Amino acid sequence: LKKEYKDDIDIYLGLETEYYPKHFEQLIRFLEPFQIEYMILGQHYTNNQYDGVYAFTKNHTETDFITYVNQTIAGINTGYFSYVAHPDVFYFPPKTEVYQKNMEKLCMVAKEKGLPLEFNLSGFMSGHWYPERKFLEIAKDVGNEIIFGVDAHQKHAFMHAQNIIDSAEKLVEEIGLKITDKIKLLDGRIV
Repeated sequence: LKKEYKDDIDIYLGLETEYYPKHFEQLIRFLEPFQIEYMILGQHYTNNQYDGVYAFTKNHTETDFITYVNQTIAGINTGYFSYVAHPDVFYFPPKTEVYQKNMEKLCMVAKEKGLPLEFNLSGFMSGHWYPERKFLEIAKDVGNEIIFGVDAHQKHAFMHAQNIIDSAEKLVEEIGLKITDKIKLLDGRIV
């Protein structure tokens, strides 16, 4: 498709993946033949999934949340990722000092590394707890850029996308965040 449509559109090969510390080097070696051009950090578990805690529950401990944040930061620090998908997907009560302190830390590292943070349109349209307004306010205060992501697990996720984007843009504008549509590829190019 890249060759067939080279004169019409730019197509980049990318994927969303977890940062599992025990298996990350093996993942990178596995992906080499596929010539992946960008990777999105989409952390859903702590540790290595089979020995970790899943993001989509609401009974996380403070230790679980801190582990999630630190692991996401470790993933950012690998230098392999173009942006952080749904950085606020791991549920923890947002109106706590622990949330504020740790999410500030995550946002600061992402900003230092030049990685945008995703505003997850799927979570937004589904009424999930993410994107979390408190997280977005922290990202605004730190000076992070936001990138819209659809999280398209099914093709119908693109239906009515413009209406959802319009609503999301209003919220992002109200909070005062900057939106970007640029990412850094693994070869260093900005697209």
